[in-house]
Amino acid sequence: MRRLMSNAGKTFTTGLTFDEYAADLRVHHKEFAEYYERLTEIVSELRDGSLFANVRTLAIVEDWCPDCVFNVPIVARFIEASRQASLRIVRRAECRPLADNFPGRGGVSRIPTFVFLDSTDNVIGHWSERCTSSQRWFDQFTRHHPMPELDIRDGIPAPPLLDWMKLRISLEREQFYRGVWRDVLAEIRAVLRRLAE
Repeated sequence: MRRLMSNAGKTFTTGLTFDEYAADLRVHHKEFAEYYERLTEIVSELRDGSLFANVRTLAIVEDWCPDCVFNVPIVARFIEASRQASLRIVRRAECRPLADNFPGRGGVSRIPTFVFLDSTDNVIGHWSERCTSSQRWFDQFTRHHPMPELDIRDGIPAPPLLDWMKLRISLEREQFYRGVWRDVLAEIRAVLRRLAE
């Protein structure tokens, strides 16, 4: 466990800031920027700044992932509204052994994964992929639009996967604007509160 803490802390220090990551996106950059801009209400809803207070968050992501398009901006907004909190972002391909230490649904590494660290690099918890309400939406969506083979070349999805991802983002986006981000907030709040007890 000590090595895991050390690796997570070291990876955090080498990660990109939110602005650096947003500028470096190779896929879905327009959707990512638009979604982030529309989430300004999050900052006003989290006025007390306590959710992520003194928490450092390491986001393990891939540009091509629709769940990253939605959840990285949400968590970035949470952190902006918190006191003494920070976010760093790394691509999973650059830290796969570390990412595998934080299994999500099905017991495997998922993206995005948000690893929460205290000021001394202790891992205090993690949350990954998507919230329960988003998972229900995803299950319905894939019944009507089966996911093509996961064909990623040099970090870029090959058609028809890219077309499927763009369709998913365009249809799911309204769910997030209508409040799915609150479900993400509730699930992360539950993780952090559980750890504080």
